[in-house]
Amino acid sequence: MKTFTLSLSLLIAVLMVNVSTASAQWSYQTNPLSGTGDTTMVGKVQFVSSTEGWISAIGPKLLHTLNAGATWNVVTCTTDSVFSFSDPAVNLQFINASTGWVLKTLSTNSTVNFSNAQGAVVYYTTNGGSTWSKSIVASGTGLIGVQLQFVDASNGFATVFNPTLNTGYLYKTTNGGATWSTVGSSFTGTDEVELFYFINATTGWTLLINDNPAEFKIKQTTDGGATWTTQYNDATSHGIYTNTSCGAIQFVDANNGWAVGPNSRIVKTSNGGASWTPVTPSLTNGLNTYQKCMFMYDANHVWIGEDVPSSSTGQTTSHFLMHTVDGGTTWAQDNFSLSSSAFSLFFLNGNTGWLTGDDIGSLTNKGVIAICNFTTSKSVNVTAGGLYTALTSTELNTVSNLTITGTIDARDFLTLRDYMPSLAILDLSGANIVAYSGTAGTLYVDTTYPANEIPQNAFLNGNTSKSKTSLTTIMLPSSSVSIGKSAFQGCTGLNGAFSIPPSITSIGDNAFQNCSGFTGILTIPSTLTSIGGGVFQNCTGFTGSLIIPSSFTSLNSFDFANCTGITSLTIPSSVTSIYDNVFNNCSGLTSIYVNESTPVDLSMSPNVFLGVNYANCTLFVPTGSKSLYQAANQWKSFNNIVEHSVTATDHIAASVIKIVVQNNIALISGLPRGESLTLYSVNGLTLTKQMVNASSMTINLPAQGVYLLHVGIQSFKVINN
Repeated sequence: MKTFTLSLSLLIAVLMVNVSTASAQWSYQTNPLSGTGDTTMVGKVQFVSSTEGWISAIGPKLLHTLNAGATWNVVTCTTDSVFSFSDPAVNLQFINASTGWVLKTLSTNSTVNFSNAQGAVVYYTTNGGSTWSKSIVASGTGLIGVQLQFVDASNGFATVFNPTLNTGYLYKTTNGGATWSTVGSSFTGTDEVELFYFINATTGWTLLINDNPAEFKIKQTTDGGATWTTQYNDATSHGIYTNTSCGAIQFVDANNGWAVGPNSRIVKTSNGGASWTPVTPSLTNGLNTYQKCMFMYDANHVWIGEDVPSSSTGQTTSHFLMHTVDGGTTWAQDNFSLSSSAFSLFFLNGNTGWLTGDDIGSLTNKGVIAICNFTTSKSVNVTAGGLYTALTSTELNTVSNLTITGTIDARDFLTLRDYMPSLAILDLSGANIVAYSGTAGTLYVDTTYPANEIPQNAFLNGNTSKSKTSLTTIMLPSSSVSIGKSAFQGCTGLNGAFSIPPSITSIGDNAFQNCSGFTGILTIPSTLTSIGGGVFQNCTGFTGSLIIPSSFTSLNSFDFANCTGITSLTIPSSVTSIYDNVFNNCSGLTSIYVNESTPVDLSMSPNVFLGVNYANCTLFVPTGSKSLYQAANQWKSFNNIVEHSVTATDHIAASVIKIVVQNNIALISGLPRGESLTLYSVNGLTLTKQMVNASSMTINLPAQGVYLLHVGIQSFKVINN
């Protein structure tokens, strides 16, 4: 760790990439940091969902977005005088939307200056950045915080460097960053700690880069950093480009990892580092490039930031991004001009990613931010079980917008889930789901999957516990009548308000559990007669009113637990059974309307309203029933019980959306108020986006052609002839 290069301003870009045609679309976003030069410095970028992301910034600052970077807001995590690096950009980690850490260096001021360093400090949050706690990793003159990584809520690692002694130290925490202790021996001279990556609390790797003598060394630990074993070392010269401060190393599982560095060094392993194989992209042949940053989405999808130095001076003269979708066999250069180095890359899937970098070509200006909307589309007609063979290997890896017609079954959902990492928009409206029995479905065991049902675990791999987080939009077959257990569990990319299609009559356990990307109102049609347990648990983005239709007779355990954004609840008189924890931690509730005069017996259903603020939430009950509720188990806990007249029919009708196109205008009726309405072009470009404020609305269509209309999670084709 000989030197550190400092970013002078900000470049943030968002990518949606069409790898099948070897092109990538980037565009700029807005940098909220004021000033120029060092005052706009940023580092690591990471997203916790399709819309929420964080960037480490100068001094005590971070950048935060809740809308995929359309706007970035400045967050100050401390009043301490601190600085942090953007190069290397390795000092930030969030494990979910609530819990994250950032590593800074205590200093006499926020300017990055080694002589001002007073020690390494971590600031951490458990409430999404609302408040931050402080933990000293190491204190002392000259000590600098460099890298931080957490593998879970408890176990994390950090490196601290002393440039005067040329010595690095590895620290570890087992209590979420509250306290830190050194692990293993200090690293000095040619054996200094550079960059590391852990996959769990015990197994990790370091990438060590030196220029005198030349080293590109990879070591592994299996005891949490206490001891290390060398797996790979390339001791050939780094060439004319001697800036060895940064490279990158990353693993996506215990077997698959990549490492990059100077002198066009790119290596990968598929066996946990037992052997490392050099990768030589055709794009860098003949160039002594320097790989400063890299991101692996999986073993096949890898992005690398490239710097090309002058053959005479060693200073970088050009910069570009390249990516592979087949594990390094073929490469494509992204169509995006960088004026200086990319420092950090992060990708949600095969389409959407962000980078931070240096705008060194414009030192008097503020840094820049970019975003792009691009999809790789494919339409295919299949017979049940034939989707995998109907697509080429490249299409399986790159298609993000897929339309399927014909017949499909659980085998095809397995393909969608496990073999299409870039899939974001899925149109099944022209397909029919047929029954299937066998071992090749979404559960991997001999199972019978019924017709017209989104199969169990359709988008949640039960073996790996990995959900289809890339999925943002799905149009269900019109013939669908049910959604199986855990079908969309953990699909955090699904966004907007959610209207359950009126054709659906039943939903299985946990079907939408942990779908935190939903925002707005949840609309449940009267055609839905039953849902399992935990169906909408942890869907924290739902807001406004939740109205249970009169088709329901029971509410099952944890169905709406931790739906913290819901503010009003209506329970119809048809509900005669309410099971435990249904509304546990629905802390946003301010009103509950119950339309049955006799309280539902909750004596055998603990914690139905645990976490609801009984003092601030008013319970409205039918006229003449207040005394009954004041004496009933759990109902009596509400401080304010108010009688009201139930005058309206206790019934919620299904919302049926209809579209009529005439004279380049789409008239849309049957709209549910409060949802998000978005019109896309056929290639995924957003044309208009607005909230539904009336049951009928009109939208101007720019020209003849096919459009995609998204209302909540429902989507419709709009054809303007």
